Amino acid sequence: SIGSERGGAIVTLRGVGFGSPAVTSQLMVAVLGTLGDWTIWTDTEVVFTTRQVTLNTDLVDLMVNLITVEHKCGPAFTKGSCHYAAFQMDHTPTVMSLSPSAGRAGDSLEMNVRVPSGYLRPLRQEHVTVHLGEYLCPLVGFTKLAGTDTFDVSCTIPIFEAATVDVLVRVLPLGYANFSSGVSETYTQSLVVDVMTPNYGSYGGRQVTMYGAGFSSVPQKHFVRIGSENFGMCEPLASNYSQLTCFMNWKYFDQDNKGGNENYEVELGLWDAEVSQDPMTVFDGAMTGCLRGNDDWNTNNC
Repeated sequence: SIGSERGGAIVTLRGVGFGSPAVTSQLMVAVLGTLGDWTIWTDTEVVFTTRQVTLNTDLVDLMVNLITVEHKCGPAFTKGSCHYAAFQMDHTPTVMSLSPSAGRAGDSLEMNVRVPSGYLRPLRQEHVTVHLGEYLCPLVGFTKLAGTDTFDVSCTIPIFEAATVDVLVRVLPLGYANFSSGVSETYTQSLVVDVMTPNYGSYGGRQVTMYGAGFSSVPQKHFVRIGSENFGMCEPLASNYSQLTCFMNWKYFDQDNKGGNENYEVELGLWDAEVSQDPMTVFDGAMTGCLRGNDDWNTNNC
């Protein structure tokens, strides 16, 4: 009958006349005016998970075919005039600290979490889960701090492509935690290039591999820009979380006037979705083109 205002509590309701999925598909349950997600529904029992509270009401409204269930709170469980406070939302855990807020797979994420008074003693590690967006962050440490209502928990950052995602800390039976003022509610999986090999070659036609972290498993989501004036590109060929292989597909038009070796900046980006056109076209002053077999640089009919 208690839980977090952020949702995530598992609630069981017992009574009669709830109906069942065999009778109708129009089954809804709500707590504090906010719909819940049910997992078990019989004529006498409903089990559901709360969502983040969006309205400020006091009653659990259980509905079958849009009919609100009567709450029996009078003498001998008859309908009475008592105020039925079915669910209290003021039992919300709080993340007091989180570090670091950015990194790569395999790093450790450390958190300190406070729970309402009286809930720390029975708490065990299996009651706590941490997700980074949709990805589970496996726990590797759990310590209750004596004389406080807090515990320390740590997890190992899982593999997923570079992105900034919400941190979701769930403490059962209460639900999801709030975050103390100033504590980051997000985590950034960084896009990092540690080394590129080979790191030399002609202006075009060389295949290179970048090693690091945060790459996508979809090669076409990457954009690699070469140089700082007349931009070239490295066409993505294959990728996974820790490496990207691409084809150096560019050259300066006036390269015949240049002599000796030159160094060029390499800029790597990751698109939110696979691009359907040459990404070079979104940059002003960019050169786009291709190498065809043994032919020289082409700017048309690529």
